[in-house]
Amino acid sequence: MRASITIALVLVACEAEVAPALDAGLEVRPGEGIGPVHVGMRYADVREALGPLEGAFTSERVAFGRYTSLGLEVVLVSSEDASVSDDAIVIGVGALQSEGFVGPVVPGMRRDALVAAYGEPDDEAGETALYREGFGVEHDGDVVSKVGVFRPYTHEPTPPAMARATGTR
Repeated sequence: MRASITIALVLVACEAEVAPALDAGLEVRPGEGIGPVHVGMRYADVREALGPLEGAFTSERVAFGRYTSLGLEVVLVSSEDASVSDDAIVIGVGALQSEGFVGPVVPGMRRDALVAAYGEPDDEAGETALYREGFGVEHDGDVVSKVGVFRPYTHEPTPPAMARATGTR
């Protein structure tokens, strides 16, 4: 009985340490990550920080998983074809709702504020705008509806010349 009470108290104490960070809002950091999820980290570490994915779809080693309660989506590359492996690597993370996020680019911000802070996007496709600083946004009219974070990239409006393949498979 004492062991059960001790374990329960330890779990409550651990939860109390984690909860304030999430209550303050998940910080969106362009080119780096959102909240405790960083581009380049492994799924085992994501799971340790946030628990198991609440839903995931994996096809040909690319996995899209969600933490619906947080409004967070994680994109991973897995070593397994149809499931998320512990060694899967985060290649992107997204903020899918306007509540619960803080930072320089968040869902709910106005397009004019985004342009004032970062300028015009480097690439656009419909309502999606991409910035080489390592983030992209989807717009719903003049409001940012979603934010995705990935590694910064070099903007090359003209693709490089094709190179001949050197290997065989």
